[in-house]
Amino acid sequence: MTNFKSKNIAILGLGLEGKDALSFLLDKAAKISVFDRKEVNELDLGRIDRNKIKLFCGKNYDLSKLFEYDLVVRSPGVYRYQDEIVQAEKNGVDITSPIKIFLELCPAKTIGVTGTKGKGTTASLIYEILKASGKDVFFAGNIGVPYLEILPKLSEKSIVVLELSSFQLIDAKKSPNVAVVLNITVDHLDWHKDIKEYVESKKNIVKYQDNKDFAVINKDYLTSKNFAEDTRANVVFFSKKTQR
Repeated sequence: MTNFKSKNIAILGLGLEGKDALSFLLDKAAKISVFDRKEVNELDLGRIDRNKIKLFCGKNYDLSKLFEYDLVVRSPGVYRYQDEIVQAEKNGVDITSPIKIFLELCPAKTIGVTGTKGKGTTASLIYEILKASGKDVFFAGNIGVPYLEILPKLSEKSIVVLELSSFQLIDAKKSPNVAVVLNITVDHLDWHKDIKEYVESKKNIVKYQDNKDFAVINKDYLTSKNFAEDTRANVVFFSKKTQR
């Protein structure tokens, strides 16, 4: 969905990405309800007019009527396959997230970095290298600026570097133009139902690439190396053990 005007939209979670989605969608004249487990105050909302949104937070947090919305925007911390979200989807509700909206609308080239450890550092280094070379480059996501906030600043000549977690990738349907895959081990099993779901979530960073894209993959880890089998992109391996 790219036309948000007058749509009845639920935003789940009011962290960094939830606030980004809230500002973006209010500018698109959407009708917004915000759901968060914690109480939300004026400081949490910042410059956003409390009267323009409905809040279901703290003791009023209840996802049982998500099926009444046109669109549900899931923040990364909200588990994608919890019952209420799955039931809403079965009732025809479109389920998305800030990163999914961004990748749909982004005119720029994107470089996504994922891995169990080191993705923030690697993404930062890529950004600094491109910045030093004079590129029109942006750093967005967990580190850097919010995704949707920078959309108006982007052109086809821009480059956006993204640090991407399994929480963000779990239901991705579009992959970055350049995907960097570091070490994939075991993590976040308190959120994912099992290791298979965790790995499959990470795999979405390469799954939807095409033959014009690039996958830069760490071959020192078998799980990471196997990502090469799930992409149509040009694969470039790297290793601590060999030069190629």
